[in-house]
Amino acid sequence: MSPLLIVVILGFCIAVNAQAPKPCETPAQWQCDRTEVNRQTKELIKMKYFYDLTNLRKRHIEVVKQGSEVDYFDRIEIYKEVTARCLPKSMMGLQPSPKVIS
Repeated sequence: MSPLLIVVILGFCIAVNAQAPKPCETPAQWQCDRTEVNRQTKELIKMKYFYDLTNLRKRHIEVVKQGSEVDYFDRIEIYKEVTARCLPKSMMGLQPSPKVIS
């Protein structure tokens, strides 16, 4: 083994051991998308999920397509005000859907 290789390996070992291990932290705010497809029932569900640790709130937006019908759901959970609501998009000024999911 060459002396240069030994020095490089020794330097790498020292650099790795010099770092103090610490656990990873979850970001305070994040979002994700999810899509589900059921080909037997011809159903498509698209979801968006938003999480905000700073202001203590969550939001879940869901679009459900079954055949030619489309339903929209928007759920907001606000923990500082202790409020949770699930409103269909028809109540937010958009066109109402003929299908009602209970």
